[in-house]
Amino acid sequence: MVGDLNDFKLVLVATLLVVSLIACIRG
Repeated sequence: MVGDLNDFKLVLVATLLVVSLIACIRG
């Protein structure tokens, strides 16, 4: 259960980083 939660957090952080990167490039 904890492992799944950690994986979810990693995916969420990775998604936010990608979105921020795209925003900066398009900025």
